[in-house]
Amino acid sequence: MITYKEAISIVEANCYQLKAETVPLHQAFGRILMEDLVADRDFPPFDRVMMDGIALSWNDWQSGTRLYTKESEQFAGQAQIERIGEFTCVETATGAMLPKGCDIIISYEWLIQEGEQFRVSEQKPVTQWMNIHRQGNDRQKGALLAKAGTRIDMPLMTSLASVGQSEVVVAVIPKIAVVSTGDELVPVDQTPLTHQIRRSNDVTVKALLEGISVDIHQEHLIDESATISNWLEGALQEYDALIFSGGVSMGKRDLLPKLLQEHGVNQLFHKVKQRPGKPLWFGRNDTVTVFGLPGNPVSTAINAALYVRDTYLKNIHQPSNQQVALEASIEFTPPMTFFCPVKVNNKEGRLVATSLKTKGSGDYAGLIGTNGFVVLADAESTFEEGSIQTYIPWKRS
Repeated sequence: MITYKEAISIVEANCYQLKAETVPLHQAFGRILMEDLVADRDFPPFDRVMMDGIALSWNDWQSGTRLYTKESEQFAGQAQIERIGEFTCVETATGAMLPKGCDIIISYEWLIQEGEQFRVSEQKPVTQWMNIHRQGNDRQKGALLAKAGTRIDMPLMTSLASVGQSEVVVAVIPKIAVVSTGDELVPVDQTPLTHQIRRSNDVTVKALLEGISVDIHQEHLIDESATISNWLEGALQEYDALIFSGGVSMGKRDLLPKLLQEHGVNQLFHKVKQRPGKPLWFGRNDTVTVFGLPGNPVSTAINAALYVRDTYLKNIHQPSNQQVALEASIEFTPPMTFFCPVKVNNKEGRLVATSLKTKGSGDYAGLIGTNGFVVLADAESTFEEGSIQTYIPWKRS
């Protein structure tokens, strides 16, 4: 039986590898950029007027002149004009090109208009290039704006549009099948008989993957070899990953390990020194990765969050683990890694975790009120109050 750290290393070595496709810009939001984004021109591309008002010459201002005759107008979207006369000005609008021969913008708030002339108040100091956004001041042509591997958010969408990327090379969204197994399970909208329970594990896994760019298909299979085998035949051709809950322990109807190997999926490990989730199964063939999560709901939740979402899919959502302090000491004597559900609060700028003990890996209701779990190392049995531990949240923003 391997350790938790060994299991993580194996999954990391087989994590999802990004593939590229080209999509229209409007479909790129939330996706992973697959090529560097470079400025195709200076930002801004010209000396840009930042205030509504008048444009004039610094030399004229230095001469002491404060009354300027309007010579022309320069609005946004117009080609650059040139100021010609001495002690004249050009009336301008925000976003316009700076008129040639001008290097100061005086806003209307500082002006008194007298017919076709503007008198400048001297209430505030005037400097050369005032209220002018200089060409290339933000970024110069050829500058790197975003590296490949960056998630496309609103600011990046703006930059993509600004450099003319009507089409964007992004990561392909992986197709994942989330499969619950078991004859005892019925759909959520049905009333179970006394020997049945409603399906929840596939709902759990899908919720944990919410917000990550994955295409999820939910499925349920009964514990019958032919049914599972027939489904695997097509699924191993269609999906990038299969995530099963149940069917991987030691019972007579835990059929998955044998059937997966019969279909060419190589077992990379089965069973990990951890609680909950000891029967965890992991394998792959040339194209598909398969997780066999233990069927108890707490085990499913914790192992899906840690191994599937944060380790296998890390190239898609790039999580970073948080460190928290234990509010009270925790005892766990078995020589295995312990995943302890906790409620984390911010106390005076410090993240503090309070253990909320469940009644075993089947106590899904015991997770209510928790917002994640801490990973307690197998080398210790007492985890002292105030000790710093790795925290895995249920929700990744």
